[in-house]
Amino acid sequence: MTTREKILLVPLCAVLLVVALSWRLWLIALGFAVAAAAVVWLETEEGADCERD
Repeated sequence: MTTREKILLVPLCAVLLVVALSWRLWLIALGFAVAAAAVVWLETEEGADCERD
């Protein structure tokens, strides 16, 4: 994951946290957080595979 992706991911998580706290939609925020973490993890795994070749 590049530095730019990390910089974009932090505000996204912050916004989701604010939404969860203000509207009590913690379950939806948790779902988005898990989905984002899964995407980042898969991209990291794919990137690691490319670097090995």
